Amino acid sequence: VLTGDMFPAEDAERAGLVSMLTDEGDALRQALQIAQKISRLPPLAVEQIKEAVVNGEDAPLETALRLERKAFQLLFDTADKREGIAAFLEKRKASFTGR
Repeated sequence: VLTGDMFPAEDAERAGLVSMLTDEGDALRQALQIAQKISRLPPLAVEQIKEAVVNGEDAPLETALRLERKAFQLLFDTADKREGIAAFLEKRKASFTGR
């Protein structure tokens, strides 16, 4: 990557630089499918995961752990957490509100 040399997509996938490969012309459909899956997750949790990944990826361990702890504390007593647990126990799909 640092050299700017081109390499096959399969190598990028093996190296963990991309999460999946798609057939030519299928990337948008796959991206929309992933976006739809994410949209069904609890919004507050998705937001905290994104923040922890973006801000903690290259951070020192202490900083990354602080971000994780902050996310845990923010999400510990949310309506979405209670809904997720209730839905699991009642064997139904959760309906998250972002609260």
